[in-house]
Amino acid sequence: MKRWSEQGILSGLILLLLTIAIPVQAGGFTPAIGSLAWSPDGQALAFAVRDQGIIVAGLDGEARNISPVVPASWSPVWSPDGKSILMVTEVDNQSVIQKLPVSDNNTQVAEKQWPAGDAAPVGMAPVYSPDGELIAFLAQRETDDYLSLYVMTATGEQQRRLTTVGTVIAPLAWSPDGALIAFTALPDSYQWPGELFVHDLGRNVATQLTTSANIYDAPMWSLDGQKLLFTSGFSTQKRIEVMDWDGTNRRVLWNGGANPLYSPDGQQIIFLAYGGKWPELRIMNADGTDVIAVKLPGEHTFYSPVWSPDGSKIAFAMRRFDEPKSEAVMLVNADGSSPQVLYTVPQG
Repeated sequence: MKRWSEQGILSGLILLLLTIAIPVQAGGFTPAIGSLAWSPDGQALAFAVRDQGIIVAGLDGEARNISPVVPASWSPVWSPDGKSILMVTEVDNQSVIQKLPVSDNNTQVAEKQWPAGDAAPVGMAPVYSPDGELIAFLAQRETDDYLSLYVMTATGEQQRRLTTVGTVIAPLAWSPDGALIAFTALPDSYQWPGELFVHDLGRNVATQLTTSANIYDAPMWSLDGQKLLFTSGFSTQKRIEVMDWDGTNRRVLWNGGANPLYSPDGQQIIFLAYGGKWPELRIMNADGTDVIAVKLPGEHTFYSPVWSPDGSKIAFAMRRFDEPKSEAVMLVNADGSSPQVLYTVPQG
């Protein structure tokens, strides 16, 4: 039996990376840049950089490192008020959620945020509830057989385990009204396939929505909370699907794609399309029509796309394979125009 204190940091990190790195690793490299997170006001992006920590970059291109590398930091999440960032670090071979206050100029300030200092107990993949009062996260405590869904207050207190359905995989998705949490889990211990679940916080019940679906990444709620957008399948056979939140009316929007995200107004979806040499960034209507591709010069691949809060821009990470070789955080307009480099990580 795996215990968090011994192997949890390793197994948990692998499961987290399944939703970020595998599409690119299949093409031959492990990304240096982790998932991207917009500030609530849309004026900055937070992201993890391997061997650097958590970077906060303003739209003017000014970037600051706000975290120590101890030895790794990942999964930045802004608080709803934009005053702090949750991140996950490795402490004593354990995955620990930490809360970094961020001042107006994106520098760390001296203020303790958690009851026992600046770190919550062992956990990973934190996500705020829509009202900012709760944080859902993953953990494997001494009494847990698998990585499970937990919830705590925004101050890091009243932690409680919610699920016993098998190994839960990050990321997690709160419904717009905060009543439900959608997630992917491996019901058979650590074995695929993954299935889609919804946990009702009021009834404290998790419901399995799919069977033998091979769910690949995190679900996303529609703006009205009535539908779930997700990816099923493996390798280049991934499918972007949508269904009602109770598991009915399931249909395929795109064959050969992954990592779909609704725009803030719910009218469009960004996703990664497969079929060529590298994954391509594309934009389509929410019903799967009018697909356009984001084009950049040179040989490159895309990963970790995310909409700005107002839907006017799309941020994403890019790996460039021709000279000069690099990885970068990029911005484009919502129609894929006007590419801008926000942050660059040189590669050998």
